[in-house]
Amino acid sequence: MELIEVIISNLDNNLVTTGVFIDLKKTFDIKVHSILIKKLCHYCVRGIASSWMKMYLTNRKQFY
Repeated sequence: MELIEVIISNLDNNLVTTGVFIDLKKTFDIKVHSILIKKLCHYCVRGIASSWMKMYLTNRKQFY
């Protein structure tokens, strides 16, 4: 609800609002997570977002 309120408020005040949504369902389909990190860097995902992804993927494994 808070997100919707912010978006509506920004629209009312003629402010630009941008959202980025990432679907992580297939994250673990890539066996080597460094490939995913390189792809994210290629698409300009850097800085805090890149650090967050690296921390999220560290020591995680997929089980079937």
